[in-house]
Amino acid sequence: MDNRCIIFYDSGIGGLNLLKRTYSAFPEEDYLYYGDFENMPYGNKTEEEIVGIVSRNLDKLIKFTPKLIVIACNTASTVAKKTISEKTVETIGVFPTVGKNGKTVLICTEATAKSGYVRELKEKYPSLAVFPEKNLARDIEKAVSDGGVPEIDAEKYKNYDYVSLGCTHYTYIKERLLKIYPPERILSGEDAAFFKIRSFLNSHRHSGQEGSVNFMNGEKASLKRIFSDI
Repeated sequence: MDNRCIIFYDSGIGGLNLLKRTYSAFPEEDYLYYGDFENMPYGNKTEEEIVGIVSRNLDKLIKFTPKLIVIACNTASTVAKKTISEKTVETIGVFPTVGKNGKTVLICTEATAKSGYVRELKEKYPSLAVFPEKNLARDIEKAVSDGGVPEIDAEKYKNYDYVSLGCTHYTYIKERLLKIYPPERILSGEDAAFFKIRSFLNSHRHSGQEGSVNFMNGEKASLKRIFSDI
């Protein structure tokens, strides 16, 4: 048994979907959510800036002695991958994924598009199309936080076999994408991350029966509402 908490860390509200999925599967665990709202969005920052931000945040979060930190942010996971791996804490990140048969269009932030991780994906899958979105994460953050639904031009992502959501914020626009893609053709690195989380927690279970979800910062009432609505 391991009764230490689990921390979910994202640049904003994007990680709430993966937190909700994990909480639904493991309600006995104690969860903390940290959204780096002061530095959001990460996607328009340089590699050096992102690595520095992620490193400082992890050093701060490690002080809470969690058994696991979930980096629920594609940009942080891909750009600061090496720095994250050097920290003295168990971590699981979220990384873009690609359809194995057919052409995939990857929607991601500018920083993720420039990352070494995505460069390697493009080398492995030459047909991969990458659509860097400069302000989409920011626009989604504002719309959802205000209680609305983000508007997107989904048509520009069509004519591929798969669409891959390369930012956890983009989960909030999945309903829009379902107009042009069936569910099995909409990919997300959150699935692989959840399977890793599930495997970890199956061997590091909490001994209690009723866990908790607490928000470390930000507009807590708004975060609770969004979390409840997911």
